[in-house]
Amino acid sequence: MSGIAGLAVLNCLVARHTFHPGISGDLMKLAKDLPGLTGLRGVLSLCVMLSHYSIFDLLGVSFLTRTHSGAVFVFFCLSAFTLLHVYGDRDFRWSDYAVARVVRIYPTFLLTLAAVSPLMIRKYQPEWGELPRDFAQQLFLIMCWPLIGDNVSWNIPTWSLSVEWLLYFTIIPAAIAVFPLLMKRVSPLRSVAISCVLAALGWWFAFMFFDWRILQIHYPASSVAMQVAPTVSAMLGAASGVFAYLYFRTNALPKYLPALNCSAVIAILGYCAAQGFSGSVFSITAPLLLLCAATPGNAIATVLSSRLAIWLGHVSYALYLVHIPALLYAAHYFSRDADFRSTFKLAGVVPLALASLVLSHIISFHFEPACRSAAARIWNRKSKPRLLASQNE
Repeated sequence: MSGIAGLAVLNCLVARHTFHPGISGDLMKLAKDLPGLTGLRGVLSLCVMLSHYSIFDLLGVSFLTRTHSGAVFVFFCLSAFTLLHVYGDRDFRWSDYAVARVVRIYPTFLLTLAAVSPLMIRKYQPEWGELPRDFAQQLFLIMCWPLIGDNVSWNIPTWSLSVEWLLYFTIIPAAIAVFPLLMKRVSPLRSVAISCVLAALGWWFAFMFFDWRILQIHYPASSVAMQVAPTVSAMLGAASGVFAYLYFRTNALPKYLPALNCSAVIAILGYCAAQGFSGSVFSITAPLLLLCAATPGNAIATVLSSRLAIWLGHVSYALYLVHIPALLYAAHYFSRDADFRSTFKLAGVVPLALASLVLSHIISFHFEPACRSAAARIWNRKSKPRLLASQNE
């Protein structure tokens, strides 16, 4: 009954808030210009939650569980693609861009950091000496920066936020600066080829060297490659997104590409199901997936532009950060075992997933807009359009 009630609530939220005025101007622009990318972000975030909640395992499709790793990699490609679309044709101002990124990222991040801190601080007993350093790394989102952080992430998904934070002030602004030159010098065929190669390299590096256990307390990386794997993989993904957008701006989408992309993803996941291989490998198709989602008129873009997918895209950032704290508190208060999912099975995790979606809606449509409006008043009216930017993650 709780699951049915939750679905009814979600249906009302989706129907009323697909293009809600609480969503900022730039996100509205992106949702209208490239609605498939907004929907894609929502589907990817949902995939991450379903994987972390073991819903794929409980449904008997365990080969899909590892797809969340691939989904996170596609996020990196998507971030570069969308930020180039939003900022590429504007007069780029560092101050406005930087403040917009802070206002976009930090309100929900700080909210979830405050939520998980009481549970995580207890894990430092009796080694309290590491606590101030690790908390500072969480607060400034530098825990996964090479040579600075130790990769410990109190809210597990924030590892990707940390490396994306680094991308915001390195690769992406550089790409915006040199983009006009790239459009003149790189042919469409070469740009899509480079994008696909970079995506394959990014997935390979993460698959070979990234061990999620280094994100936990008291589990140091055993090699330099393992230490830098999150950052290297993210940088390759972002670079792949840059060249995918270059192709998007300079060439029409071939009619056969959506069918080719669907066939490739189905074939890859079918192989993973048969061989027990990691479903994350689907992320090597990220450039094709972005191009298909960004170009209207094909089946992929149509599905990702649906009202439900657009709504998921609007709540995706909050959902990405909220679902693990929700799981941690459910396990802490309601489970006798260490893992809430093993105790309650589908009867427990489905209502928890629905609750995470509802909470994400409240944060996305009420808490975040209030924070952006407050920041705009503090900054100045001239910066307000950029401060209201919500297009990433």
